Amino acid sequence: MASKFGPNQNDVLNIWASNSRAKAKAGRLRTEDGKLYSYNLLIGQITPGNKGEGGTMERLRVVFNYTTEGGYGISVTTTRHVNLAKRFAHLICPVNPSGKVDWTNPRLGPVVENWRMHVEMARMEERG
Repeated sequence: MASKFGPNQNDVLNIWASNSRAKAKAGRLRTEDGKLYSYNLLIGQITPGNKGEGGTMERLRVVFNYTTEGGYGISVTTTRHVNLAKRFAHLICPVNPSGKVDWTNPRLGPVVENWRMHVEMARMEERG
């Protein structure tokens, strides 16, 4: 829920995850056409997607890891934005020291890991 002063960073990320447009009250974190920006740096993107079962569009949320953990250090604020966005990610792609996204070495985000955990727990329950 947005604060009475406008969307905060968590609100913007929730809105981005639903593929809608938003801007935090300070304007440092914003979404536009499925893309997530920290200042003017693209830190996340929602893929166009394919039609899945039931005709629903299946899209992936990809976060570009502009942090020292991801191999690239950026401002403290952008690092915070990236770390917050990771919670909503299906894939997290590292960024090399030259600032280029490494699409060849993504890791699964918490959304997929959480889904995998639920699938495994359901399988264990079926086995008894």
